[in-house]
Amino acid sequence: MDELQIARATAQILYRLEHWGKIVADHRPSEAGTGRFDGEELQLRKLKRMTYELARSRAAADCRDFEAVLRETEQGVMVEMGRILAETVDPVLEGLRSETVAEEGEVCGVCQEEMESGDEDVKSMGCAHRFHGFCIWRWLTERKSCPLCRHPLDPTVQYLKV
Repeated sequence: MDELQIARATAQILYRLEHWGKIVADHRPSEAGTGRFDGEELQLRKLKRMTYELARSRAAADCRDFEAVLRETEQGVMVEMGRILAETVDPVLEGLRSETVAEEGEVCGVCQEEMESGDEDVKSMGCAHRFHGFCIWRWLTERKSCPLCRHPLDPTVQYLKV
């Protein structure tokens, strides 16, 4: 099993755990609300063990320190999980595009703090105003327009990267 397969299996288990009450009520109504996660917890432990074994085999093959390879492997699994779970991102952010700050001096339109050069957690709207990702998410959860010019957020529009 590689990092992607471990990440997919983990995401499926986490989904089942998050929606446990609904899944059980739909498939086994007598067990709804019992909080029985034993099977999923055991599967998560097995996946953790598979990650450990993958790192062990990589460390042995490359004659590298196991602890360093284990951290790399765990990080690889987390990156793959991030890619998988990115599809479930809050719809508030769907109408935004991700950008990177190229030069110093640009200010977030929500918090009014300067954005650092190279900062990759920057989002822009169709009006081209740019914000820290968390700042604009917080804003858009309450209001559906740009905080600077009131340009409406249209999550159905996929903006082109400039």
